[in-house]
Amino acid sequence: MVNASLICAPSPLQTFPVSSPTSAYDAMQKFLNLINSDQLIQVLLHCDRHNQVLDKWLIAIVFEYFQRARLQVNMYSREKFFIALYLAIEFEEDEDRKVKDVLFDFILHHDTLWNNKKEFIKKKDKYWKKLDFQCMVTRQRLEQIIAIDPYHIVWQRVRKAHLSGEGPHHGAGEGAEVLDEEI
Repeated sequence: MVNASLICAPSPLQTFPVSSPTSAYDAMQKFLNLINSDQLIQVLLHCDRHNQVLDKWLIAIVFEYFQRARLQVNMYSREKFFIALYLAIEFEEDEDRKVKDVLFDFILHHDTLWNNKKEFIKKKDKYWKKLDFQCMVTRQRLEQIIAIDPYHIVWQRVRKAHLSGEGPHHGAGEGAEVLDEEI
């Protein structure tokens, strides 16, 4: 006899909104393509030598925020990526403003989408509202997201042990340089 709980248990692919016309795998491929093809995201990945701004957990949170905001894959963009990343860092790195400040400085220095902090914060708050002010993502959910395409290189981005804290998301560590100076 087959255990019914095994049949009914949702897989990572079944946990996405039913109303979404795009499968979780297709959405993940579009998301990973954004990361792979966007020049500014690539620069940040390169400069983030200790994976403090873009570790695998924060990247998975950004994907979850895209899903919660019910973004269609054609709406995935650099702007939304950086807003979601900033929001994830703001929520997860609450004890360490350094990472959030470094990301913000990086964005303003490299991207012409935003002219000032006030404009960026306004867009971030609008995005947060679209998430119904729900930013918490469980470790189990993050693992489900990573399991959609577990062999992609972004999931190898693990924060250096000497910079880690207690949980899956942690601060930069005292005195640690967040980004290479070659920004």
